[in-house]
Amino acid sequence: MARNRYIAGDRIVLKAGPSGQAQGEGRIISVQPESQSGGPTRYRVRFNEENFDRTVGEDDIDASLSISGKQPPKAGEERKPASGWINLNSMKIKK
Repeated sequence: MARNRYIAGDRIVLKAGPSGQAQGEGRIISVQPESQSGGPTRYRVRFNEENFDRTVGEDDIDASLSISGKQPPKAGEERKPASGWINLNSMKIKK
């Protein structure tokens, strides 16, 4: 299982694109479920100057300019598995 570097609410900045211009600051809305392909962790992000959400890979985020509220795990410390991204207790099913 991959360890996510960021959590919901963290402020991030994307790496500069081919034009050399970096995207503005954005806020992580949620962490997407792991893909079966084993690629980088994906995040749902909303940027300040946009009114829609984007899906961004962890490898597209500039770690030196981004602010993470998550503390890195200490050596030898196991991380508890996170709950699923769907809360089954909040669903109502008609019978």
